[in-house]
Amino acid sequence: MFGDSSQRFINDASLSLSLRQRTVSIFLLLFALLPLSCTGQEENAVPLAVRFEWNPPCTRLDLSPQITVDPVPEGTNRWYVEMVDLDLPAFDHGSGFAPAGESAVIPAGAVEGSYKGPSPPYGVVHDYQITVMARDTNNRTIGIGKYRLTYPPAGEEEIRWSPCSQAKTQ
Repeated sequence: MFGDSSQRFINDASLSLSLRQRTVSIFLLLFALLPLSCTGQEENAVPLAVRFEWNPPCTRLDLSPQITVDPVPEGTNRWYVEMVDLDLPAFDHGSGFAPAGESAVIPAGAVEGSYKGPSPPYGVVHDYQITVMARDTNNRTIGIGKYRLTYPPAGEEEIRWSPCSQAKTQ
């Protein structure tokens, strides 16, 4: 009674299932490869040794510190600098660009953009991380490095929270 039509239904169902399985497999493969296509330029980036010290007490907090980068990757056109408060990552300390030259030093105050210096509440110490990316003329990341420092530095708490330091941020 069902003969040919039921057999055809079973064959159609197995064909559909097979087609669905292939479609899902292709989708999963593409989804798995997507992060590689988005981050490939940073995977090939040269690791940078980054160092910085906080600006002297009573210096404007909105001036980026002097940053030393080693090596300077060949083809570096400018530096992208970002600071994150590791104890309060939701607070935006901003980022910006600084021109690159032959020197491995990004001068204090050279970062142009929305940089906001360290500003933990009075009596509280926070850890900060500065990330530096070397960018070429096509804005590709060709080098990347990070460095962490505590603010205020040990032994300088009272100086850093003094009225002269707070007044310089306005």
